[in-house]
Amino acid sequence: MKEREAMNKRKTLWCSIFVLLMVMQPISNVFLISSEGAEGKTLTLSQAVALATGVSREYKTTRSKIFLKQAEYEEAVKSIALKKKNMATFRWTPLLSFKFPEKADLADEYEFTYKPLQIQSEISSLNHKLSDIKYSVREEVSNLYVDIYTYQEIIAYKRKQLSVLEEDLKKNKARLAVGEALKEDVDLIESSIEGLNSEIALKERELENSKKELSDLISIDVTRGYAFENPYREADISRERLSYIEEETLKKSQLYYDAKLNTSLALTALNTNYSLMESQYGSKMSYISSYVAMAKSGAEIDSAEFKLYYGRFLTAIDKPWQGNIKILFIRIPKEWFKGAIDGVRYVEDDPYALYTSVLEYEEASKEQRQTEKDIRKQVDLTYENMITARNAYESVERQVKKSYEAMEKGRLKNKAGELQYSEYRDLKTEYENMELEKLEALKNYTQILYSYDRLTCGTITEILNEQELGINTGGSGGSFVTEDMSDGAYYYINTIVEENAFEIGVYIPEDCKASVNQFELWVEDTLIGERTPVGEMLRHLTLTINNGRKVFLRLYEDGQFVSDSVINVSEYKGRLPIEVAKRQEETEKKVGAVSYSENKTTGMVSLKLNISDEEEIKYYKLVKDGKSILSNTPVSVEEELKYLSILIDDLSQVTVELYGGDMEKLMSGYINKEDMCIYGKIQE
Repeated sequence: MKEREAMNKRKTLWCSIFVLLMVMQPISNVFLISSEGAEGKTLTLSQAVALATGVSREYKTTRSKIFLKQAEYEEAVKSIALKKKNMATFRWTPLLSFKFPEKADLADEYEFTYKPLQIQSEISSLNHKLSDIKYSVREEVSNLYVDIYTYQEIIAYKRKQLSVLEEDLKKNKARLAVGEALKEDVDLIESSIEGLNSEIALKERELENSKKELSDLISIDVTRGYAFENPYREADISRERLSYIEEETLKKSQLYYDAKLNTSLALTALNTNYSLMESQYGSKMSYISSYVAMAKSGAEIDSAEFKLYYGRFLTAIDKPWQGNIKILFIRIPKEWFKGAIDGVRYVEDDPYALYTSVLEYEEASKEQRQTEKDIRKQVDLTYENMITARNAYESVERQVKKSYEAMEKGRLKNKAGELQYSEYRDLKTEYENMELEKLEALKNYTQILYSYDRLTCGTITEILNEQELGINTGGSGGSFVTEDMSDGAYYYINTIVEENAFEIGVYIPEDCKASVNQFELWVEDTLIGERTPVGEMLRHLTLTINNGRKVFLRLYEDGQFVSDSVINVSEYKGRLPIEVAKRQEETEKKVGAVSYSENKTTGMVSLKLNISDEEEIKYYKLVKDGKSILSNTPVSVEEELKYLSILIDDLSQVTVELYGGDMEKLMSGYINKEDMCIYGKIQE
């Protein structure tokens, strides 16, 4: 009778305990106990990300590198301009050391073309990296924030459990004193309290460490006085969107951006080397042109075979310099003249420059293709991991539901005396553990989402939010300089290395003497692109512009011609002189003839101009590629010039500048090879 009475009392006691336990909210769809408002201030996830980005050492370092590279670019452009000027200027010293104007050789031309592009590519990569750093910071902060919030919720949950058990322990100790409870039940509650305290202490240490880590990232102490909002995310992203995610990732990926940049830069180096050497060696390029074409088309070339034919190419271009020439009864090795010939020294200094650039482009192309393949694979694999994590979370959710139903049935059986408390306690413990497991599964799923978002450079967030992130992922097409030219009209050029393209724009101030609202880009007689409104950029694929070719902007007002303004394409920005005048038409007239003779034995040439009597021409100068040759100052038409034929191989490529008796330039002309007459161009 007493045993039955004691049993009934225990049943009543544990039913009361259960009611107290059930007062606590179970973990629902997202979390168990919200601690929002428990502390004074709430640090949102977006605030934490913004703060961390603002104080990121890597972000600041990258910005500093951009400024340094911009300065390096400006210095390089100025240095190249100065070098060009010095090369074109006659100089002498008090010690009678003379330096005549010289034409840029292939090595110089390569430097002039490639060096600014190389620095621009580095600036583009660094600009793009700023966005990539933002994605990286967001991933790190988001996943750390999720850890903090999860620890916070677990601690809150366990503290509620602890509060219920402590209250129950107090009541049971009072009942034990009057014989209404058993000692083993009190011991069981005390053991549970001890275990909970240990678990809470462990999670509190983990929470404190995570808060300190976040404080370091954002440079604000959030270890005290801050609460954290619910950061959990779920995603319903169908497999059909996977292709879109891949493409968006490739557009924004820093890894792939650098791979494309390297490929584009390698192609520029290849095209520059090939163009320079082709202009010098013409038909001899047939030895290697097919291999260059194969590399550019993406076909794999046999490097050993290519090297064999490249060697034959070098032999062919060196053949003219084998043997001797006789000058004034002296035999002189032809090789002595190699250094004076455009392009030869370049080849001798680095004979395999073109060979190397072909192989480097081929390797860069392969690396780009492999990088794309790896990124696509990683995007697909992480997608599968995301789906697995989501399935795991949903599976735990179903188990939590079943566990709760089992616990409820156990509670009713225990109340009816059909189930011992220890059995019911096992069911309840299982349910509580499943709730915590659900929370852990949601945490893992959320962190995979944030990491997937980082991998896809914000694409997942874009999908979830159905809007743009507003983070600039570009870096190309921006100005690399800060020079102020606000006191006049100017042009500006941006090279987009990764796209093998460029942009050119025109700025016309309001107080400009000419009214201009449209422009065209011309190279000699060829229109590049389309007529473009002032204020907009003309974009076009990169051009190969040989030295000496005239590049100019043709300016219009509402379709009416205003002016042609010559520009220097080697400079990123330059003033735009606008001469508002009627365009002059050019006519030609014969002004004289040329007496020309060549000694085949010595290689010496004699040249003299025979000017018509009615012309006032007294002096002349020979110019090639915009630079004076043979003499930097005008020569009397009465004077006979003597020079080695090797120095001027084609008179038709030479411009003749004609001057009057007072050294005033009268006109420019050319020598017609067919009749050996001089024709002057007269503007009317």
